[in-house]
Amino acid sequence: MPSICTRCESCFHRRGIFTEAKWYWIGTGALAGYTILFNILFTVALTYIKPYGNAQPSLSEEALHEKYTNITGEMEPSSLTERSTSTDSTSKNLCF
Repeated sequence: MPSICTRCESCFHRRGIFTEAKWYWIGTGALAGYTILFNILFTVALTYIKPYGNAQPSLSEEALHEKYTNITGEMEPSSLTERSTSTDSTSKNLCF
């Protein structure tokens, strides 16, 4: 049975690239393997490497509650009223 090469296959042969069907599966397996490997390494790196800078909340609990109160117009719950009475009156007038 004569072997009929397509234009692409003859170009591959001239450049020394493998054209057997097994190499497609080897390439697909290598691509899947590297994908899994790098995803695992990325997950491990994110788990154990600390972030840059300080890990602190961007808003305090009082400021967040005050922002919520300004937006909704609802009164403060009794548990937070005790803490907010000690805050400065100028901070209560801020609109976020």
